[in-house]
Amino acid sequence: MDWQVVDVKTISPLSIQVTFADGTSGRVVFETTHLTGVFEVLKDPEIF
Repeated sequence: MDWQVVDVKTISPLSIQVTFADGTSGRVVFETTHLTGVFEVLKDPEIF
């Protein structure tokens, strides 16, 4: 299955809306506890 992302929008800090080529869309909410290592920088609202 091809999961081609066609749009991503920031909804709020640590939350994005993702839309795929087939029209499927959904919201992704990140937990700060999952943002470690190279993803640690995403905890900063200025960067996310």
